[in-house]
Amino acid sequence: MKVTGIDASDVAITNLKRITEGSGQAEFFCGDFVNDRTIYSRQYDYIYSRFTLHAITSSQQDELLRNIKHILRRDGKIFIEARTLRDDLFGIGENVGDNAFICNGHYRRFIDPAELSGTMMNMGYKIISLEEGRGFSRTEDSDPVLMRLKAGI
Repeated sequence: MKVTGIDASDVAITNLKRITEGSGQAEFFCGDFVNDRTIYSRQYDYIYSRFTLHAITSSQQDELLRNIKHILRRDGKIFIEARTLRDDLFGIGENVGDNAFICNGHYRRFIDPAELSGTMMNMGYKIISLEEGRGFSRTEDSDPVLMRLKAGI
């Protein structure tokens, strides 16, 4: 599988490039995943968005989903995992609107799964599956309430 990754962290991208050097199967870019021209000039079979939607505003989310719809190949799929309104961290910190809070300098917007799936359907996506619950990303210290959504076009 050939993989393209994007992250705003130059440190993360540098580490990923080092780890995959010589594989010929992965390329990484430092940039804005919402509208980076490099990634949106290509076509993809799959898009995987893990813990990214809750790092952006709802208007950025809608822009991202519109951009993704244009780069998914026929029968392509998008997979999304994000924190939801039922997560234990919801409501903690300074409310900055739109189900978003800043806590310890960290912006986090909590996703309403029904609202997201409705938005996506209005954009022409077909929702294949939608789950919400704990156990998707458990660590020793945390078991957040997440949603997992799978959709196609």
